[in-house]
Amino acid sequence: MTTSFISGGSQANLSASVRSRSPSLRRVNDQKNQSNQQADDIYELLGRSINQLVKYFDEPEKKRGLITPILCGEDGLVNALEKTLSYGLKKSTGNVPFFDGGRKRYVWDFLIKVCDEYDGRRSQWQRFSTFGKDGRFQNWCCLACKPHLLSDWFQLLSQCSDACLQQFYDPFNNCFRQEKLNQFIINILEPVKDFDFAHLEPALLKGLAGV
Repeated sequence: MTTSFISGGSQANLSASVRSRSPSLRRVNDQKNQSNQQADDIYELLGRSINQLVKYFDEPEKKRGLITPILCGEDGLVNALEKTLSYGLKKSTGNVPFFDGGRKRYVWDFLIKVCDEYDGRRSQWQRFSTFGKDGRFQNWCCLACKPHLLSDWFQLLSQCSDACLQQFYDPFNNCFRQEKLNQFIINILEPVKDFDFAHLEPALLKGLAGV
């Protein structure tokens, strides 16, 4: 027979306490599950986009066609990277929602903020200033691919200070501070260096003279 060491009154108080905390616990669990799902989506999106590039470059050059849909289509590398870098991104600059006065954050805002920590990159990345922020990110990805710097630039972003990162991201749920996810991204982007992006369509590098 099991002996209970909690009196009836204490048992009732404990049950009431558990019930009062359960909505909060459920929210924490929901947030954790959502974060895990977002991380799983990143694995899938990046894997699919890199596989597309592998298949594209495995074809004889004369049969390849345009690379724009492979890079910038729905399952392309640019979209996969945007989803990756959006993981954990705070939705606005303050506690007020975007439509109530807060300013919406973009991945591009973080990239430029990182430039403040690495002066040598600001002049290079700021060349996209004539484009909208989504367009700038697409051009940034394509510019990184052409000289085989995509993995290096991602590692540069990963090395930014915690103070810089936490202005834009949840401090724990992001692709820069989750070690397993971060290493996966670095590893899967590394083979992109083996692809020849010398003949990117001019539209993908519009406005970037000398690239």
